[in-house]
Amino acid sequence: MISGFYVLVFFIDGCIFSGTGNECFETHLIEGDGTLDVGEFDDFLEKVNLAECGLNYAVVSIMGPQSSGHFCLTNGQTSDSGPSNKQSCNIRVPVRGKTTKGIWLARCVGIEPCTLVMDVEGCDGRERGEDDTAFERRSGLFAFAVSHIVLINMVSNSVGLEHGASKPLLKHVFRGILRLSTSPCKTTLMFVIRDIVRTTLLKNLDPILREDINKIWDSIPKPERHKRTPLSTFFNVEVVGLPNYVEREEEFKEQVKILRQRFNHSIAPGGLAGDSRQTILGSDFSLSVQEIWKTIKEDRELDLPKHEVMIANIRCGEIADKMLKDFVANKEMRQLEEAAQSNPATGFGKKYNSIINSYLHGYDKDTEYYDEGVRSEKRKHLKEKMMLFVQSALQRILAQIGSRTLKEFEEAFLNAVEKRTDVKVAADNCKKACMKSFDDRCADVIVEQANCNTNEGRKELELAIDDVVRQAERILQAERFRQAEAERIRQAEAERIRQAEAKRILQAEVERIRQAEAERIRQAEAEAERILQEKKAKDKTLAAAVVDAVTALGMACATAALSTAALPATVAVAGATALGTFLGTSLQLPDLSSHDSAVEGNNGIEHRFDHWWGTQITN
Repeated sequence: MISGFYVLVFFIDGCIFSGTGNECFETHLIEGDGTLDVGEFDDFLEKVNLAECGLNYAVVSIMGPQSSGHFCLTNGQTSDSGPSNKQSCNIRVPVRGKTTKGIWLARCVGIEPCTLVMDVEGCDGRERGEDDTAFERRSGLFAFAVSHIVLINMVSNSVGLEHGASKPLLKHVFRGILRLSTSPCKTTLMFVIRDIVRTTLLKNLDPILREDINKIWDSIPKPERHKRTPLSTFFNVEVVGLPNYVEREEEFKEQVKILRQRFNHSIAPGGLAGDSRQTILGSDFSLSVQEIWKTIKEDRELDLPKHEVMIANIRCGEIADKMLKDFVANKEMRQLEEAAQSNPATGFGKKYNSIINSYLHGYDKDTEYYDEGVRSEKRKHLKEKMMLFVQSALQRILAQIGSRTLKEFEEAFLNAVEKRTDVKVAADNCKKACMKSFDDRCADVIVEQANCNTNEGRKELELAIDDVVRQAERILQAERFRQAEAERIRQAEAERIRQAEAKRILQAEVERIRQAEAERIRQAEAEAERILQEKKAKDKTLAAAVVDAVTALGMACATAALSTAALPATVAVAGATALGTFLGTSLQLPDLSSHDSAVEGNNGIEHRFDHWWGTQITN
């Protein structure tokens, strides 16, 4: 921002950051469109030799409203190192309407330890417009995230104002800080109030400014973990005043000199940044800045750890990944595993432990300067991943040993059963011998750090052996059942054959009876036919006899017709006698003489004879 840069120019080239013995360098860290030139940034850090500083450096950011009345600081600067240093450092001298775009970074001269000053584009500028506050908010949050000390520059008559005192920006930054911080860290928040006309004015403005800041802090929504966290947990708030440079030049210079002393050794205990716990190694500063800006620019959910924790997470993670990759590819370990598949070598566990320790020690050495909590956590994760790999390898080895032992049990158990040994006795003896063999083979495979013992494999082997025994018992039981079923089927087949034979015999007997019955019926029919033929013959003979008898009777009647009135009786007797002779029997005639012939006459006698005759014929 412009007013911030005016202070920055004066601080770098004038009094606060003036000095000798160091060359000034600067770089356009972030362009106005939000682009971070990593190559140029890394070149700048190489020039200032920040990697050699280790943890011994500080970062200061200057923020504030655009064009807040500090143009006179540049134009009216009279220090000996002013204009010349301004040119040597390529410091820009902006004017209204030609604002600084993005964020600039420079190294301060004459300040120990190495101090980097970041000039952040001014807020509330007309170039971006009132609706374009995205970059303003992102750059403000970025400045707070990477700096040990943040200077908020404002003129005295802006205190209490909404935009002049940067209240909207601070509110957004405070929200972002709470989202960024997993644990509180101290940043020095210094308000530089310009154009103080008298000492009493600063005393009056100080409580007003502090009250406004606390109101902003209290008004923002906070996550549950920071509901009761006061502002002082995150910030050391400082309020300093500077007189108007044009009106009171000498007094201004004197106040700046006093302020300058506070930036020397700022990270030492009691210094301006002495309470900060966010310093990272100088070699990791570029990565820290890139990651923070990327996260803020992408407007992701900001839940980043502080600088050293974040970088430690990245660096320790990278080191751990490399160690894990090398560990997995270790040839000696592969050879041990391949040999153990057939027969574990003596000292297998100790050799494996030695390989594991060598990689853990390498990790410890490469991460010794990073955050202890992070490096311990990453070491734990590295070891866990290594142990997962080791456990997987050991499980394969134990599985192979278990498989081989199980096969040996099956062979021994089968031989014992084939020798007619009792199944339970054979199972107990063979199991005992095989479990001892398994324990002996596994004794040298155990890797202590992997927390992988043989209990699980042993249990699985026991279950597998018990399963083999149960299967054998089921097979034997099934065989017994099969034999019993075969016997039942044999008996059933024999019974079926017996019943079939009985049925055949019965059918033959029935056929014999049927044929006999048919023969009897045939004979009966033949006898009936014979009798019928005889009867027919008799009937025929009888008919002939009757004809003869009737003929005889007729002749008798004709003969007797000439004689007496007793003709009917005489005729009847004569016919009966003739008929009886034919039939071979004696026919008993009815008494025809007891009737009065005179009364009945011939017709009555004939009627009675016909009745008798019909009866005889019927018989």
